[in-house]
Amino acid sequence: MRSTKITPFGLLSGLTAVVIFILWQQEVFTSNKLSVYGESKTNDHGLVSDTFTRVIETNSHLGYSKLVYSNKDGETAKNDSVLITSSIANENSFGKGRTFNDFYDVIGTLKYPKDLINLSVYCGSSDLLAIVTTFFEDITKNATCPYNKVTVLYAPFLQTNFKSSDHNPKVQRQRRRSIARGRNFVVLNSLDTEQFTLFLDADVYRFDHPDMLSRFVSSQKDIIVPRIERGESLDYDRNSWRGHRKSPSPDQLRLMDEDKWEEANFVPEDIEAEMFHLGGHAAEIKDLPESDVKQGLSYAVPLDSVGGAVLFAKSIIYKQGVLFPTMNVVGTAWSRSEGFDGIETEGLCYMAKSLGYHCFAMPNLVAQHIVK
Repeated sequence: MRSTKITPFGLLSGLTAVVIFILWQQEVFTSNKLSVYGESKTNDHGLVSDTFTRVIETNSHLGYSKLVYSNKDGETAKNDSVLITSSIANENSFGKGRTFNDFYDVIGTLKYPKDLINLSVYCGSSDLLAIVTTFFEDITKNATCPYNKVTVLYAPFLQTNFKSSDHNPKVQRQRRRSIARGRNFVVLNSLDTEQFTLFLDADVYRFDHPDMLSRFVSSQKDIIVPRIERGESLDYDRNSWRGHRKSPSPDQLRLMDEDKWEEANFVPEDIEAEMFHLGGHAAEIKDLPESDVKQGLSYAVPLDSVGGAVLFAKSIIYKQGVLFPTMNVVGTAWSRSEGFDGIETEGLCYMAKSLGYHCFAMPNLVAQHIVK
């Protein structure tokens, strides 16, 4: 694993990054001169090193900013190029004892040509922004960054107080809505001409199969997820599934139409006899011979819904407007504010299907999620 130890020269880079961060904050987020015509959009171009350039794009009239490091000799428009992206809430999102450096190192373990990879990060707090900016300022100034382009985004209006571990049904809609906004924002503001996009959650700490990305690309499938393990759980990301879920009763639908969501008290739940999760596959193959096709690392199964811990897709899908719904899209009607199922990643396949795209899992490929 590549070392990310900050060198004395890196301290100078860090100071530069702090200055950039302070100016960035003042320019974008403390200015009262907001303009609907875009006069408050500015661009600062500069050289970081003989290899990398830096562009700071401020959009105070829109309330967000963008920092882009680019390798002067790099190319984005390549076959099999990949944008690896992450929407990260704050500096604590990586798990106990872990930092952004650790997350960056996890990305580096993927066995895929680094010159075909671009990175993008949405920072959900000013503290995280300072950390990430300092990190990339250092490795681009030292020309040790192996990636062609790095995009760092900051948008204070997206910040929330939801905890990633909070799965209380009463807050799930609001929490998932917030996550969807972050995912949409980072992909819409960083995806360029990369052929594929890989979303990674900050609390993924290991790929059991480092050739995972290569297998996704080679499969030519539209949308793919691996199986996620967390401690003793062989199937942590339960948003990856195929089958049927319960629908609201007529009384619950009426309450939804009246915008009485808490009173409706509906939570999408599996119809057990009609539901497939990736843990079921893990149990099924346990006693199969290694020669069985279902044991193959590239073995794929169709899904109706995907999770987002590790999520691969053809970029052209996003470019056509298939994104992460910020509301439940299943069960929508003009009479109610939203439907009753299919928010965030669980609505992605629902939308993609209408354009002829399909979702899959490669359940024998495994990524490890931290145990908090």
